Amino acid sequence: MIKNHSYIFIYLFINVTLLFGSLVESAYPSAPYNGHPRIYGDSQQFWDKKIQPFLDLACDTTYAQSDYSVLSARQAWEQILFSGSICKAPARRATFDTSHNTVGDYYQTTTPAFNAANRDSRGRNTMYLIRFLRSCFALNKPSATCFYTEAQLNDLVPRVIALEFGYWSNWGTWGENTQYKIDLGARSPAKFWGLFYDTFYNDLTPTQRSTIETKMDSMITAYNACYGNANCWPLQNGNNWTPYISLGFTYLTLARWYENAAAETTMNNILSILTKTRYTLESDGTFIEGLAHYAAMNIDNVIEIEFLIQYVLGVHVTQVNWDNFKSKSADWVMDNILTDSMTLDFGDSHATQYGALTPLFSWYIDEILGNAAKGSTQVDPCKMLRFWMNHYWYGGMDSGFDLHQVVVARNFSALVASCSTLSDRTGIYTIGGGGVFKKRLAPTPSGVPLYSRQNQIPFSSFAMQAKYNGYPHAEADFGGIVYSAFGARVIADMSYGTIAKTDKALQIDNGAAGANTLVIEDAWDSSNPTIINRSQFSPVRGTIALKSFNSGTTTYEYFELDGSNVYGRNQTTGGWLKRFKRYGISMPDGHYIMIDSITKKDGVASIRPSEYFYSNKDPANPTTCGMWVMHSTMSLQNGEVEIKPFCSNSGYQLNNGFSTAVTRIAGSSLLGGSFVFDNVITYALEGGTSTKYRSRFVPTNPITQPEARGFVIVSGANATTVPQHSISVTSDCPANNKCFEVQISSQSYRVELTSDTDGYLLNCVSQKVSGKYIGCTNAPSSTSAGSAYSSDDVSSSSIIYSNYSVTLFILYVITILF
Repeated sequence: MIKNHSYIFIYLFINVTLLFGSLVESAYPSAPYNGHPRIYGDSQQFWDKKIQPFLDLACDTTYAQSDYSVLSARQAWEQILFSGSICKAPARRATFDTSHNTVGDYYQTTTPAFNAANRDSRGRNTMYLIRFLRSCFALNKPSATCFYTEAQLNDLVPRVIALEFGYWSNWGTWGENTQYKIDLGARSPAKFWGLFYDTFYNDLTPTQRSTIETKMDSMITAYNACYGNANCWPLQNGNNWTPYISLGFTYLTLARWYENAAAETTMNNILSILTKTRYTLESDGTFIEGLAHYAAMNIDNVIEIEFLIQYVLGVHVTQVNWDNFKSKSADWVMDNILTDSMTLDFGDSHATQYGALTPLFSWYIDEILGNAAKGSTQVDPCKMLRFWMNHYWYGGMDSGFDLHQVVVARNFSALVASCSTLSDRTGIYTIGGGGVFKKRLAPTPSGVPLYSRQNQIPFSSFAMQAKYNGYPHAEADFGGIVYSAFGARVIADMSYGTIAKTDKALQIDNGAAGANTLVIEDAWDSSNPTIINRSQFSPVRGTIALKSFNSGTTTYEYFELDGSNVYGRNQTTGGWLKRFKRYGISMPDGHYIMIDSITKKDGVASIRPSEYFYSNKDPANPTTCGMWVMHSTMSLQNGEVEIKPFCSNSGYQLNNGFSTAVTRIAGSSLLGGSFVFDNVITYALEGGTSTKYRSRFVPTNPITQPEARGFVIVSGANATTVPQHSISVTSDCPANNKCFEVQISSQSYRVELTSDTDGYLLNCVSQKVSGKYIGCTNAPSSTSAGSAYSSDDVSSSSIIYSNYSVTLFILYVITILF
């Protein structure tokens, strides 16, 4: 009842906001410059905002000795303008020639083949260079500051116009050939040609100007029509498309502010439609569509709109819930980059290197919005260090127009120098639905600079999926895990694969059978028995909570996932389970125990549940390593799953990139089960296919009563350092409990399970001390005890509950009372 009323309220709020936003033709505090170029203001305004802050910035060379560490903003800025820097080699280039990365295309004897990405980067950066030079000369700056000459500038401008306008037809229709006349394809040309038109307004011929104006105005009309059409999903769905597309039209609108009578209305519409994106950012900082690349497509484009309108119109974007974004989204992003330096790829996300600035925007959002003085924000040095060691190349800092003083004009190496070592990390997102452990496996090798991502090699990452599968770009993959160790992805997701907008089961990658989770083997569709599996129901929500046990002097953190409803508990017809709980327990030295509690639904005679485990399989079987090689081998060894990553992503500069790490997964079951190896699985991708290795833990017989299974996941830097390990059912157990005995290295543990009418519940992870299990001092049930054969029974009924669960209870009570 609460949820339904909440969604109704949110729906009414958004639509009332949009209604009044469209009725009010607001006057903006600042009027744009009435000449051209006007985007980012006249010459003085452009210089003050986009040039001087970087000229004032000292070279930051403490860590910036390569492109794979903490970046110097001064260096990145100079690379754009001069294809070199006073901060480090190579030095600035004194002439425009083909060796100049930014302007080289304009000096070739033959026309380079059209490439939209190159035009977006080289073309826009050349416009930035031209604006820099024109402002420099207009303001009579010293020749040493301008660096290049007016003669070189005057030679460059017609070259740029001729080449870029020659590509006019290559940009296509800008999406005008689609149903609603705009789509994702509109953003890049709108952004490029808005800048081009504004930058070269006084240099274009009347015919050139008219050609561009006609297209720009036509696209502005299409945007406003889409805004006014509730069925125009490219804008109205409010997901990452909405701000991504709208950014391009912000450039068009500002470029035509005085020349198109609909420009101000269009700007009102752009800001108004951003309200529809509010649902994509949860209160715990989670972007519900996932990290790569949806979060950056969403908020980074909003931030760029923010800078454009604050510079030109004197207003801020207020339609986004910045309180949800501030700091919390930075934590979420960094938790979704595992210690293999690759992004977490649950749902339709991608496993890739990270190159956005979203965490910086999240940390400095108060300064961006003018709510805090510039330079006043304090960021944890180790969080900043993790960001830079996982940030690739010049991502987000490779376009002059997109560099903003308040975000990047800082000495980052001075900040991260205060971090002496990387610590363990636990991230929990009860609203967005996810949790991750990052735990140290081994000491840091000597001689590795602190800023190097090689510092992450001695860590493991264990991520668990509990996202609501009704979100856009979500899959029916509740309970899925992804695991990395020693710098490599070990237990792997199928990533984006294909996209499912309604039925999540039509391709294997979108359902439970394409994830590292529990799969009901009885749920395969007879019409397509290797592709369509309906283990999980959608849209259905599960839960995740972070809890802990104390046994002796050790605290054991664990995630508790409840996916009972996802597997059909509350379905009036159909459904498989009345209980599915998955527990992920962080053990000492970076190893993990996973426990599944499985109870069939009443009315179902029996079920055959299996746990699936995937690892990466490159279709081509690579022979060398590179930054994008994520191959592994998987096999069964003595009844256990063994996975050997081929390359180390965090350590690709070591050992020619090859990995020697080995991971073992051991399993046990109350009712009996074992691993089987399915070898290579081929699955669909958008436009092709890909492959994974797969192993399954399968029941000895169909189960008819409550079941519990335990898994131990351990890793070593090589085969000889994989710790001794085992897991088995034990009778040395408190009365009325069921137990697994686990060994990791020289330490023994007992995993204790209590039961209720729905099945088993995790109650304690007990250490063995002096030959006896000592129990837990904060177990959920009073049955948690010491060894079944000792008198050292200790118990308590306290437990750590998630704030989300408590909040829901309070809301429920308020609803009953009022």
